[in-house]
Amino acid sequence: SPDQHSPRRPPWTATRLRRHLRALRAAACRRDLRPLLARLLAHPLNRRGTFSQPVDPVRLGLADYAAVVPRPMDLGTVRRRLDADAYPTAAAFAAEVLRTFANAAAYNPPGHQVHGAAVELAARFRAEYAGAVAKLRAKAPGVCPLCRDGGVGPLEPSLVLCHGPCGQRIRRAAEYFLSKDGVRVYCRKCHAGLSALLPDQFEPDGAPPRGEGGRRIQYKQDLLRRRCSGGPVEQMVTCGACRRDVHVVCAMYEGGKGEEFVCPFCEVGEEVE
Repeated sequence: SPDQHSPRRPPWTATRLRRHLRALRAAACRRDLRPLLARLLAHPLNRRGTFSQPVDPVRLGLADYAAVVPRPMDLGTVRRRLDADAYPTAAAFAAEVLRTFANAAAYNPPGHQVHGAAVELAARFRAEYAGAVAKLRAKAPGVCPLCRDGGVGPLEPSLVLCHGPCGQRIRRAAEYFLSKDGVRVYCRKCHAGLSALLPDQFEPDGAPPRGEGGRRIQYKQDLLRRRCSGGPVEQMVTCGACRRDVHVVCAMYEGGKGEEFVCPFCEVGEEVE
């Protein structure tokens, strides 16, 4: 029966195992697609945050906006959803990024600067997205097809992502810079490009952060220098059916004498996306 669990893991049904696979894929999308989204957010055509926050039709007096754009989307919402592992596939992520630009192009007529920026950013995204998807699907040696990561598994305790334009993960033993409140992280490259005043601190109307008792303006000189501690290298096990090497922890493998390991893909009959 497809719902019978393998003796090598706790009693999971096929449905629960598929949920586990979706969670691993969502985490892989976040890790590999976040840099692409960060580049869109930091692009000069988005320098005023045009595509970074929801359109407020009431404040802007756009009475017909809901009729023209029935399904609003913005890159800030996409970033929050990506960070929350809400995208089970790269295609779901791409659809909402492209909807952001399609909405802007639909509401603003050709010749308008927002229309032009939306069309150009959509084209740039499509080109870069193709490369990102190729990376996600690559069968590189030593890369687990479940989490699509190398030697360090998804339970690494020290996952640190740069909040600068690169959006990359801080590598083990690499130096990075941290704000005193622990919210902002910058790699050495992005730190070098920072101005004296840290970015994205002001409200959409230009108001500064609240003073005493609230958020305070943060400066580059106040960032703390840190080094990323290394996580353990995950062990891998080979599937006896498809011969893929996967992380032990990703496969929830507990081992067993005289037992041939079968990876979750083969167990539930799914292909690697």
